[in-house]
Amino acid sequence: SFSKGIVVGFHSSGSGMGASDSKYLFRHRVNQLVTRPIPADDHEFWKLVFISNLSAEDIFALVQPSDVRRLRRKQPINLATLIFKSIEQLFLFTSADQSDYSSARNSIRILSRIIPFVFENGRFDSDEDDEEPPPSAHVPQGLEDTALDRGVPQASAPLPAGYDFVENFFWNNRILQPDGQDIVYSVLGDQPLTMPLGRLLVTLLLDCCAYPGFTQPPGTKEMGPVPGHPYLETKRLWCGGVGVPDCQIPSSNATIDSDRIDVLRCILACCTQTLYEKDGLYRNRFTEALAIPTSPQAVTLCYSMLNVVAAYNPRGTLPYTSWMGVSREALVDAALHVLLTALDYSYFSWRTPGDKNTQEHSSTQASSSSASNEHSFWIVLQNITSESDCQVIYKGLTTLLGNHVDAANTYLPMSQKTISCHAE
Repeated sequence: SFSKGIVVGFHSSGSGMGASDSKYLFRHRVNQLVTRPIPADDHEFWKLVFISNLSAEDIFALVQPSDVRRLRRKQPINLATLIFKSIEQLFLFTSADQSDYSSARNSIRILSRIIPFVFENGRFDSDEDDEEPPPSAHVPQGLEDTALDRGVPQASAPLPAGYDFVENFFWNNRILQPDGQDIVYSVLGDQPLTMPLGRLLVTLLLDCCAYPGFTQPPGTKEMGPVPGHPYLETKRLWCGGVGVPDCQIPSSNATIDSDRIDVLRCILACCTQTLYEKDGLYRNRFTEALAIPTSPQAVTLCYSMLNVVAAYNPRGTLPYTSWMGVSREALVDAALHVLLTALDYSYFSWRTPGDKNTQEHSSTQASSSSASNEHSFWIVLQNITSESDCQVIYKGLTTLLGNHVDAANTYLPMSQKTISCHAE
């Protein structure tokens, strides 16, 4: 079995490293992951991966597509360990009150970057991906010992032809070793692992969507059941509107919006597996895990995204003030993508009764016979029947749809921003 390899609780603020030093060390770690086996119990190595003081843009720039493809092909166990430890960090983060969010942010951003290329399963590999990453010619002062190589470059045995990394790792919790034996992931933190890693990942991301201080303003209170809106948890709601008046939800800030965007992008990355399959009706179990019927986390996230979209007003209060809400528009854009992806997916309608994975959802499905033909996002739309809720959605959508006309007919030039999510 695979035991715990890293303990959460590192504080990046105490590392004493600047942004350039963090970038160098992170890139150096990526090079080492690609070129040599890294033990899962090398705590110093993995610690620096998750506490590096990096933005989402930094991680996307430092981890290139060729790195992930080369990692999957030459060091598949390193890739599995990186994903597993990222999931483990999210598990430990959501299991306790944390004041430092560095490990969670880095885990979410790393997963967002690498998961789409993992879904390729070798379909888009090229000879250029085999080129070794160039070593850094400059080592920042004081980091010479930290930058030491861990052994000589050594390629791991490649996975057999036709080996499905996604199926085996995310849904069977195992990865094949060079000796032909499987590494079985059975322990997460200090708890037994009782569900597939893919489903656990989506569940943890849903939990991250309502973490106080991270994606939820501190002090958000539960307002009790909302008539006509079952499974809605008001203390986890991002924005009022449908179901709950906006005045009862604490306002967020740019930092919280940025963390929400990161989580939504990671959820969206998990739901992109269908894009890499030949069959348009490919069963995407990540999206299934997101849309499990009667899940309070999924239902509340659906309301949150719907309300964020409906409440967004790109006009601003005064001329040119619409250009000040950049982070809010990015959140609206991410919410629209996840919302549309979930609503467009109909998985229960064509699942066969003998499907072995049908039992995975038996504990969360409603008792009625029709529950197998629904998912949480559809249930939310079905429950929006009051006139006031429909007016909130109608007013919000007409405001967004009319933005192009408003922006093109202003008295002052360029005083109204044109939104980029008009098509969505």
